[in-house]
Amino acid sequence: MVRHGESTANTNRVCVSSTEGAPLTTVGRREARITASELNKLKISALYTSPVLRARQTAQIISNVVRVPALVDERLHECTMGPFEGKRLSGRFPDIETMRLIRDPKGVEPFRSIMKRTEDFSMWAGRKRGVIVAVTHLSVLQSVVSMTLGLRGPVLFGVKPLPASMTVLHASKNGYKILGLGLPFLPPEVKRQIRRWAR
Repeated sequence: MVRHGESTANTNRVCVSSTEGAPLTTVGRREARITASELNKLKISALYTSPVLRARQTAQIISNVVRVPALVDERLHECTMGPFEGKRLSGRFPDIETMRLIRDPKGVEPFRSIMKRTEDFSMWAGRKRGVIVAVTHLSVLQSVVSMTLGLRGPVLFGVKPLPASMTVLHASKNGYKILGLGLPFLPPEVKRQIRRWAR
């Protein structure tokens, strides 16, 4: 799974979950090209993306390099922000990400809903063969960690993979295993494991 590259929502610290909001910045496009170069070292079977603009733009950059079409999957969507949509985050805490982990603010998509769609996507993708890439958002990546490690709530505060970083998830009959979280590049041992699993 790949977190989208840096967007104007990140640099302006604004909550944006609308489909057409917050495009990638110049830095975000460069980050996406670096990630695409790393992913091009693998044989990508399929590429899926959130319908949100910053994720679609990241996926398109990856698609151009790995030569696999990017397909939109609603299950990878950003957390719906409700009344916080377009609002600027002030200070480090509390922010919407933090509040969402402690309780479900009125009008904001509950974390359990994000968990459900993340599990649905992961189970579906886990039945496919090969290397599947999904471009998504922080809330979905936090739910992957929650799903895999059995963590819930405030213990996920520190799970904030950087923009355009890669989280490697392996699906098997026994469940899921995280091989790397928030990787800026794929270490050789991770590439070897991915290639072995993809056979």
